Amino acid sequence: MTASELADLFWQGTRNWPSTAPTLEEELRSSTKLAIDDFRNEITCLLAFVDDFVFHVALKEAPSVFRDAVREAYAARLRSFAQQTACKPMPMGEWVGSLYLTNREYQTASMNNDPIRNLDDRFQFFVEAIQRGKGHSIGESLGTAFAGLCATTDIVFIAQVSTLLSERVLHFTELLRKNLSTS
Repeated sequence: MTASELADLFWQGTRNWPSTAPTLEEELRSSTKLAIDDFRNEITCLLAFVDDFVFHVALKEAPSVFRDAVREAYAARLRSFAQQTACKPMPMGEWVGSLYLTNREYQTASMNNDPIRNLDDRFQFFVEAIQRGKGHSIGESLGTAFAGLCATTDIVFIAQVSTLLSERVLHFTELLRKNLSTS
């Protein structure tokens, strides 16, 4: 499997997520005050971050040229998504331990609004969430921070997102290893 094919496989899993879990999507979104498009864009960024994490972990034994090619091919798809959806600036908030508290109001887009920079800000936010979540699983750390990003402290939301992300890491890591071993 080529790097581009592998990136496509993962990207399709990310972009098609709502259609594969419509009930979960509605349960999660109903815990927030986000419009459906805003919620889908936010969770797409979160799932893409998890995919990149999987690439980093599962491809550490692969040749660096291949690993970099997969990550770059996937990143190109994600950047295109960010531009097509006009990725908004992060909502203003503050960290309280591992929870990010926000009223979920997006910053006003300015003339120099840059969807790619806004996407990068989200990735940095998720990195910080993992760093702040010491002693917790990556799924739990990201689920808690994502809840704050979505302006909810609903424990069911956090548990569902944490489980979704943990299962995604396990499933996609296995999928990746399987596809690499048959190549």
